[in-house]
Amino acid sequence: MTTPLRFPNGPFLLAALACCLGGEVSLANNPNLVVPRVRKSYVTLTAAEITDFQDACIALKAVDPGGVDSTLLGWDDFVKEHAAFMMNAHGGPAFLAWHREFLLRFEDALRAVNSGQFANVTIPYWDWAVDGFPISVVGGDGAAVTDIVTTGPFAYSTTNWNVVINPIAGPELKRNFSPPLPNKIFTPAQINALMALPIFDLAPWSSASANTSFRNVLEGFKGPGFHNAVHGAIGGNMGFVNSSVNDPVFWMHHANVDRLWCQWQDIYPTYLHHIPTSGAPMGQNTLDSMPPFGVTPCDATNMVAMNYEYDDCVGPCTYDPGHAYAGQTYSQVLMKAMI
Repeated sequence: MTTPLRFPNGPFLLAALACCLGGEVSLANNPNLVVPRVRKSYVTLTAAEITDFQDACIALKAVDPGGVDSTLLGWDDFVKEHAAFMMNAHGGPAFLAWHREFLLRFEDALRAVNSGQFANVTIPYWDWAVDGFPISVVGGDGAAVTDIVTTGPFAYSTTNWNVVINPIAGPELKRNFSPPLPNKIFTPAQINALMALPIFDLAPWSSASANTSFRNVLEGFKGPGFHNAVHGAIGGNMGFVNSSVNDPVFWMHHANVDRLWCQWQDIYPTYLHHIPTSGAPMGQNTLDSMPPFGVTPCDATNMVAMNYEYDDCVGPCTYDPGHAYAGQTYSQVLMKAMI
């Protein structure tokens, strides 16, 4: 049996044109845009919003268990995709862009399931520097010895949740909190230190990049751990790259990672929000196609073009009509800078 790849669990340029060259987009003066979807902190969700997210997850999980029908798109397809492309998605500059695209496609699937029954649902985020584990949304820790989750709508006993792809010792969803949760894992001061890093990434464009690389510190290979440490703290399915998407909290965790990138992009509007343009492995450079999506890391920097935002971060844009670059994608802006 192949040993699954674990998330690391432990302590873990260029000032030029930007994605947003002049302030936030205004719907009032830009009629070509529609109101974006807004991802909210789980602590602000209404009971109905929590139920909709839970029910949408359960409905998507029921579509094509095991991901065997290529004409259908279900939850297990996302588990398989994350496992199949784990080397593209982690340990390099495209980590944030790859998961931003992954999140959006999953959110689209939730909104489309059951003929659009949950058309307004969005992925809630878990701010692990402020709030404790989202028990109210995804249930709690696993049981002693077995690690089996026995609370919430995703417990195996509910018959809603059967782990098919890359299970860990059985079909049950598993967690093993360490340190004990639901206490918050990081502090606002640690997030402030993260945001003080102005350089997106650094050579050698990998997990070995310096602790002044925003991407590498947020991913968790340097600094206090952040992304990687949260996976390790939850344990169970979340502790393994190829099984982590089996746990619904994966999406809430990564929504927060994406939100922090959004905030960083807003703080540094005069820096390119993905580098390098060359020198990193294929799929990691700014204008490379990211497998399996067929979009570039550069494309994923423009949240306005992707039509979503967070309740405390609208994200960078290139749509301000007062600018010469209005209406262009980030890739087009970057190409002009390279000429």
